[in-house]
Amino acid sequence: MLKNIFSKSNRCKRCKRYRGHRTCLRTGKQICWHCCNELRCDGKCEESCKYTLKNVEANSGFVRKAVSESAAEYTDLLKAYIDVWVIRRCPELDDQTPITLSQTDEGKKQLDSYLENLQIPEAVPVNYLRNRLKLPVVKKKPLSNSPEEAALAYMELLASAEWEKLPDYVYPKREGDFREHFVTRCKDNKNTASINNFNVLSCSVTENREQALVHFDVNYAGELTLYMVLNSGKWLVASRIFGPPKLHNDLNTVYRQVALLLNNNKLADCYDMLKKMLQLYPDSADLNYYQGMYYLLSRLPEKAEAYFLTALEIEPWMTEVKYNLALTQLAVKKTEQAELLFRELIAADEKDFRSQNNLAAILIDKGNPKEAEKLLKLCLQTEANYEPALKNMERISGKK
Repeated sequence: MLKNIFSKSNRCKRCKRYRGHRTCLRTGKQICWHCCNELRCDGKCEESCKYTLKNVEANSGFVRKAVSESAAEYTDLLKAYIDVWVIRRCPELDDQTPITLSQTDEGKKQLDSYLENLQIPEAVPVNYLRNRLKLPVVKKKPLSNSPEEAALAYMELLASAEWEKLPDYVYPKREGDFREHFVTRCKDNKNTASINNFNVLSCSVTENREQALVHFDVNYAGELTLYMVLNSGKWLVASRIFGPPKLHNDLNTVYRQVALLLNNNKLADCYDMLKKMLQLYPDSADLNYYQGMYYLLSRLPEKAEAYFLTALEIEPWMTEVKYNLALTQLAVKKTEQAELLFRELIAADEKDFRSQNNLAAILIDKGNPKEAEKLLKLCLQTEANYEPALKNMERISGKK
């Protein structure tokens, strides 16, 4: 189950339901964006507050400008403001309230004409307004693909446990065994499997609009951030982070700390740190790789293999992971799988002398010294004094 990452003291002081993540100058309390929207749409908030509603250019009617940290917040704000606007007297409508005009056919015509002349951005929920005023809804173009929309679609699948559909929403694309491996990981992750309620807190996009962080309040008790990437015009989930967005920026520091512990052979400290970090960053290829290296150094190749497989599923282009996975599979007597991986590595890099030597050793054991010798010659052309290859050459000579 998701741990209670923030206590009751972190919840909104007004509604006690959602996470309080901004200070309200009007109440002096930490409140959620839902309550912020309820308060600021009456126009009584202090001008010094960055979340105060601002008037936009002329001919904008009920549309207001305001700082919002997600599209969901902005849409909710406009709906809240529409609820207020429809019962206020409007100078542009002969000082009548829109809701009063909506009671007659003549009034509806006046409202329709008024709305047609407004400059309404595509993000505005215009049909919500039209429903409030009993006007026919209008067809709207679908909003352009956004990281927030993609993240919400992914979260809907998590909440409804539609595991088999998840791989279509992630990057990189999972195919074959990796697709099945990914689905199993998601189902077996207790934090993921426990999600049944979620609420967008914020969405931030990089300046080049190719990466984004979408932050969720989950189950009213925890936080989940989805790291999104734009690939071929489509926003996809690259990783889950069980915590606030700032954890994404901490990753490089975490990698350096874990690598240092491994290099200094402080295995107990390394294990403790990896156990904690993998709960926060289950989709980190590097952390899964380091966990595999920990088990490899601890002489537990079966456990190492599982983490190397996960790292390779997350980032299939990591050659060092593939190499160590092949070595581990040799150690657990999965020779055929190891041979395939070594061949893939050599195909990708004809000067990969380590893989050439290891594949040659497998071939010698299988009774194929001719192919093994060719590989060893290639290996020694790259690294003339590579001792393991020289010893394998001696093995071949001894069999002639």
